[in-house]
Formats: sequence, C-alpha cells, structure tokens
Amino acid sequence: MRLIKGTLMVSALVFMSGCADPAFDVERWRQGEGVFDDENPRREMLDNIDRAGIEVGAARDRVRALLGVPDAIVDGAEIYFLGRAAYAPEQHQLEIRYDAAGWVERVDVVYL
Repeated sequence: MRLIKGTLMVSALVFMSGCADPAFDVERWRQGEGVFDDENPRREMLDNIDRAGIEVGAARDRVRALLGVPDAIVDGAEIYFLGRAAYAPEQHQLEIRYDAAGWVERVDVVYL
C-alpha cells in the first residue's frame, strides 16, 4: 500500500473530483460511513467542510457533532473514509489530528 500524505487544501481535492453538489449536509455525510467506493457522498462535500467548521482550531466536540464518530482512529488521528475517486483507484480519507487539549491541529486528505 502506497501512502502519499501531505497537508492539502481540501478544496483542491474537490476540484479534482469534479463534484456536482459540494454543499455540506450532515445527514448526507453520515450516509458515507463505511463506504469505500466512488459512491461515497462525502468527497462531494469537502469543499465546504471548512465552512461547516472543520478547520484548524475547531474543538473536537464540534467536529464530532458535524461528522459523527470517525470510521477509524489510527496513531491518534481520526479518520473519515471518503471512498475512491472517479479518476484514480486509490482510496481517500479525511484525517483530523488534535492537540492535547482537543483542538484541531491538522486536517489532511490522505491517499492510500
């Protein structure tokens, strides 16, 4: 498994994914839980995730209220599956890291 990781502007992924409806919708986001293929509705909403309050400095409680329980927690990072992009076979996931006080420290999109 190849992992390419870096801090990305979330909107860059949306530009590449060619989403039609980027509005952030909590209920629609939660429908993507555990969806690993290109049918995951979450990647369509990445452009608006920062406007929904998922950004550096946000409280973990706020993030969880919007995104729900993470699909996985790996090495302290909370992971939300985004599915597979239509343009590539790689899986994508949103990785959120918090500082010791529970404030968002990093938001990354990770390609597996």
